[in-house]
Amino acid sequence: MKYFKTGSLEKEEIIDYFNENGEISFECFLLSFEEENYLIESLGILLNEIGKENIFDYISYCIRELLNNAKKANTKRIYFEDIGLNITNKEEYKKGMKGFKTISSEKLEKYLQSQEQEGLYIRLVSKIENDIFTISVFNNSKIQDEEIKIVTERKKMAREFKTIDEALKLILNNEEGAGLGIIISVLMLKKIGLTSDNYSISFRNNETISSLTIPLSLITEEHLTIINDLLLKEINELPRFPQHILEVQKKIDDPKADIKTISILISKDPGLTAEILRFSNSAIFSLPKKLSSLIEAVKIIGFRGLKNLVYSYGTQVVFSQKYDMSKMQDIWEHSYKVGFFAFHLAKKYSLREDLEDIYIGGILHDLGKILTFSINANLVEKMNDICHEKNIPIRIIEEISSGYNHSVIGGVIAKKWNFPEKIIAAIENHHTPWETNEKYKSYMYCIYLANMISYPEANTEHFYNQIDSRILEFFEIENFIQYTELITQLSNYLAIQKKQ
Repeated sequence: MKYFKTGSLEKEEIIDYFNENGEISFECFLLSFEEENYLIESLGILLNEIGKENIFDYISYCIRELLNNAKKANTKRIYFEDIGLNITNKEEYKKGMKGFKTISSEKLEKYLQSQEQEGLYIRLVSKIENDIFTISVFNNSKIQDEEIKIVTERKKMAREFKTIDEALKLILNNEEGAGLGIIISVLMLKKIGLTSDNYSISFRNNETISSLTIPLSLITEEHLTIINDLLLKEINELPRFPQHILEVQKKIDDPKADIKTISILISKDPGLTAEILRFSNSAIFSLPKKLSSLIEAVKIIGFRGLKNLVYSYGTQVVFSQKYDMSKMQDIWEHSYKVGFFAFHLAKKYSLREDLEDIYIGGILHDLGKILTFSINANLVEKMNDICHEKNIPIRIIEEISSGYNHSVIGGVIAKKWNFPEKIIAAIENHHTPWETNEKYKSYMYCIYLANMISYPEANTEHFYNQIDSRILEFFEIENFIQYTELITQLSNYLAIQKKQ
């Protein structure tokens, strides 16, 4: 079998070689950040070539887990040699593993270099045979009995779990947390119609081999749209907008109504009045002097912008009646940041969009998070921690989490309250803008990118690599430097806005 050096082939070369030979193999020793990303990108190319690009997020997580397990196994072998313990002895293995978890960065770098010197490789092999697409990770360090035991136990446990939240309750109470990656991998395989039987690990010819098998006839499950009973009950019990808010909405829709009549109706709600004045005096409208007249503010905002603003205000009123909104401050701050960034992205790139639509769509995009956080804040926090730790896209972990998908939940709430189609799209598809109506393309791309760059860790290269390439291309962002310059520019605008 021919092994290509990781990073040595371009996309077309990968496709041509795979189609000609029915398989392709890459080899590396250190599994650096760049090498790992290249291997995952090559996997994406092959999945796209065989028409299985829709399972990439799930399979890529599983393969990252296998690659890093192989790297760890090779490092472990060098480490045990260094400390003079027998890795095959059960007691010495347990003793050595206590120190392995706390290896210093200097030692780790030394061990990685030793791995290459001793020829301890990692190979990713992809092939098609008998209508089965097999992805295997090879390494030439023998898997230990204790490790096989953990894999077997976790696969067995995963078969019993239906959702990640069930697994979290057990695994997060385990001091070591060993095998969580295996359980998540099996749950992800379940989501695309596979089972733990499609995940195997073996040792032969002095190599440990971890494999995933995917039938070419696999029919994948649609994105999760069934919300669990608890969430449905909670949504059904949400009240309608207060009567005076509904009257304002009705009057805005009345072609015979004038600005004065609508302003008088609005003035009966001090909170709504304050929100309209705040919005009209924001940097969005760049007025030369501050407005204090409600009628003038309504004129500036316009009926379309006013209607959107009423949806945002009404949402906060309803939720504040039912939940402790002080606990939701971070969500609202993030949402306002997304609205602000989305607005300025549209303005910066001269997109033909109603800027008020983009601003309100950004503010309301995380509507569903308020409900999920209110019901089970601890679970949501744990899910987010797992996402960051395991490099799992948040939308994927949500889809295997018993209905805790805030995009779907938010969409259901928005439809219950008769929100406009455009705002519903922002709520349902802010993680997957390519799945929405083509006429909302630039609108959704602004909200997607604004959401991504609003996270605290957004200005890291690791985070940059997670942003969909179609969106980066749309905004003509060609590299990490341009990306960070955009974040800096928007953050400076926001800082100026907060001072005003």
